[in-house]
Amino acid sequence: MLRRTYAVFGFKHSVGEYIYRITVLGHGENMNKQTIVKLILVSVLAGAGLYITIDTGIAQKMPVKDGPANQGPKLPQRLGGNAAAGREVFRSETFGNEGFWTDAARVPQGVVKSKLTPLKALQVGLSVDVDALDMATQQVVAAELKKDPTGATSKLFNDPKTTIKLLNANSVIGFVVKDSNGDGKLDVGNGDKVGVSCALCHTRTDRAILDLPGGGGIGHRQDGPCVTQS
Repeated sequence: MLRRTYAVFGFKHSVGEYIYRITVLGHGENMNKQTIVKLILVSVLAGAGLYITIDTGIAQKMPVKDGPANQGPKLPQRLGGNAAAGREVFRSETFGNEGFWTDAARVPQGVVKSKLTPLKALQVGLSVDVDALDMATQQVVAAELKKDPTGATSKLFNDPKTTIKLLNANSVIGFVVKDSNGDGKLDVGNGDKVGVSCALCHTRTDRAILDLPGGGGIGHRQDGPCVTQS
């Protein structure tokens, strides 16, 4: 299945081989930046349990199971703890992997170089948390989707600059921008780094704002379930 995805994106090597080339051989700087963007999108598709068929190029659902039918004996429910802190770790902790996604894979540069639009990112399965957007952006999104519910003619969704804005707002689920330069602002174009969190594979939205069949969507977060299409 992943080989089909590689073929659609034009990869000559597997994701693992690309990571080896970047991290061990130090070939990241010589790689085409669009290839870097495709690499991370393939990783997203794999984590989301999606694949792309060569014949149609349309993302289709691949069932993701939550383990065997017999899950074993029920364990005592743990009481206490800090649910809010746990949620924050789940959503935002990258465990330092921004060192790979930003320093080695150079994802922010790849997004800019390839002119990746929000619509393209959504079409391959990424999700956007509408509640992370400022009110002005929410209003523009609502107005443009009112005119065209598919987002195909939306000026906002077809502007590569909007992709960076969504990243900086930490609204792209699973992608976390860190204030790496300590200036109190989140801006991947000004030295801040982006990594990925557990939410990439285990959070989806309710698609209340935009639902792209075979792709991702925009809506309110739903933490916990494996990322599958309903």
